[in-house]
Amino acid sequence: GLIYISSSSVLLPVQTDYSSAKKMGEIVCESVGGIAIRPSSITGVGEQKEHLITKLIESCLIGTEMPFIGEPTHDFIDVSDVVAAIILLSHLPKVRGKTFNVSSGRTISNEGVLDIVERVVGSRANLKPIETLREYDTTKWVVDNTTIKELGWAPKYSLEDSIKDMVDDYGKI
Repeated sequence: GLIYISSSSVLLPVQTDYSSAKKMGEIVCESVGGIAIRPSSITGVGEQKEHLITKLIESCLIGTEMPFIGEPTHDFIDVSDVVAAIILLSHLPKVRGKTFNVSSGRTISNEGVLDIVERVVGSRANLKPIETLREYDTTKWVVDNTTIKELGWAPKYSLEDSIKDMVDDYGKI
């Protein structure tokens, strides 16, 4: 069957072209009996270099200056937990035609992420404080994962575990 990877950005109050396209993909997937998976902010080894955690790691390790705002919160999920959700859902015929949120179900502020990264790396980030978010961002981004948890799935990796793996992998890039 079809498994479509969408984005939790479809839940944001302000939609972008990206989130609108992802929502249309969900509608098409559901209409043909596929499964749509809507992960929260995916993190872990291989995360895109322009994302918060990878930028913080680089800033701590080599001193790269980065813009930073501490207040917004995100719901991070390790890529391994997303893969586990995909595998579980692919083996359950009763879930065809549905969309599932895959998340930790917990929020952490950018400041909280910074604290973890600095503790794991053992040095401070080089931050340039900024005042505003992108127009489509929200200050609280959390995704309800109740439906998939009722099927027996639960995240196994903490954000700190993900960050430790990412820091360990950094020198291999």
